[in-house]
Amino acid sequence: PPQRRPPPPPRQSTHPLGQHHRGRAARPGPNGSRWGVLRQMKWQLRMKQLQIPRVRIAKPAASEPVVPPQQAEVSTALSPRSVAPARLQPIVPPTPQPAPPPMQSPPLQGPISQDPLGPLRPRERAVAPSVAAAAPGAGRPNVGPPATPLPPPPTSGPGAGQLETLFPKPAVPEPPPKPRDAGPVPFQSFEELVLDDKFGLMLLISDVIQVTEATKICAAAIKVYLKYDRVVDMIKALIYNEVGQQSSAGTLFRNNSIATHMMTSYTKVIGLPYLKTTIGPELLSIFEAIDVKGMEFEIDPEKLGPKDKLDVNIQNLKGLIHRCFDRILNSRAVCPKPFLHICNALQTSTKERFPESKYIVIAGFLFLRYICPAVVAPDGYKLVSGTVPEKVRRVLVLLSKVLQTIANEREFGDKEAYMMCMNQLCVEYQSMLQYFFNSLAKPADPLAPDNTPPINLPQEEYDNSLKFLFDQVKLSKAKFITEAQKKMSQSPAYWSLVSDALNQLE
Repeated sequence: PPQRRPPPPPRQSTHPLGQHHRGRAARPGPNGSRWGVLRQMKWQLRMKQLQIPRVRIAKPAASEPVVPPQQAEVSTALSPRSVAPARLQPIVPPTPQPAPPPMQSPPLQGPISQDPLGPLRPRERAVAPSVAAAAPGAGRPNVGPPATPLPPPPTSGPGAGQLETLFPKPAVPEPPPKPRDAGPVPFQSFEELVLDDKFGLMLLISDVIQVTEATKICAAAIKVYLKYDRVVDMIKALIYNEVGQQSSAGTLFRNNSIATHMMTSYTKVIGLPYLKTTIGPELLSIFEAIDVKGMEFEIDPEKLGPKDKLDVNIQNLKGLIHRCFDRILNSRAVCPKPFLHICNALQTSTKERFPESKYIVIAGFLFLRYICPAVVAPDGYKLVSGTVPEKVRRVLVLLSKVLQTIANEREFGDKEAYMMCMNQLCVEYQSMLQYFFNSLAKPADPLAPDNTPPINLPQEEYDNSLKFLFDQVKLSKAKFITEAQKKMSQSPAYWSLVSDALNQLE
């Protein structure tokens, strides 16, 4: 029989796995394959590179005491190549070191400030030295707030023993105490009397000054309070004072009082950008519709021209009202932030005594004294340049009538029968307007950006306004003192101070 060829001799290989490194059974590893061998060799090679020794703890001799593992530590550090056994040694408590003495800073040099509260708090300037003398650390230079000690780390709770205790948050400094809270403090100047936190002088002005003089006095008061950004607080005080004096909801903010004049004057100061954004484009479109497109808006049959069509004019006027009202209802985002505070004060103060008038008071402020006058006379509010033609003025009057009727939650009657074709539109928008008033009366977000236009008041104009108020109060000094004495039952200590300050006016 034919003989088989003998197998070839094995080849010499330098591979670390040996000659038959490609076979499965050359060096069986943990899983019986060459991959197990590879893993084992890579692990051994890695251990040699890291030079990790195997630590063996020697057994203590019979004469040495056995130390429990809880009170022992390794005292001998092993070098990377050392394999010497480590002895267990007892822990020696560290010797307490005395605490270092506190660092003494050198005394600060410089004059002591006599006006630490600054010019923005004129009511507290006269009493600031006495307050500073009673406070801890009085007599030091006014170089900043005193350093507050860090709070102790928590001993229990989720924050105990955590990393947050190493970096505690600084304590929020408390506001400086108001001098009037500590006790009666007499007024040192007429300016302090005007800028008082309780606005006592403005409440007296609202009760004493005649309405015929209210326009000039309100304009001067707005400038004085505008410098210190306190106009809204002053108007709020007047609103609550007037609501408390009214006995029926029918006359609420309907008369020409100091409060209503003050709100009207303030809208003319900061409300122009809002008008230009909301109704400005639609007012300009009326000029284009009449002059360029030849559209007509007259709905009074007695004033129609020979070629005018009443149905077409009614549709033109309704379309204009739709566009204007839609822009107003969507204008909450561009409404000045002080207006939101005023609307909130109007609704809050009214719904406690006259809940049925909580929408009417906002309508009177926003429409009766702000939007509708600007619609009728856009040239007076600088919404348009030049004079307004008579034909355009007539359209503006019709538009203003419909807007004010919707705001008052009313409908047209027999007195203006030609306007009764707008009643369906009035009813349609009344519910939407209530929702809009509620959105305006919500408390404004303090973190929301303020879109109020910046106003730079010159110092000379501020001084002239303050002097004008001084002259007006001095002319009616006796009436002011009498009215202040009538209010003694409300707050005797405060109104006695106001009365004393009025007596010293010269």
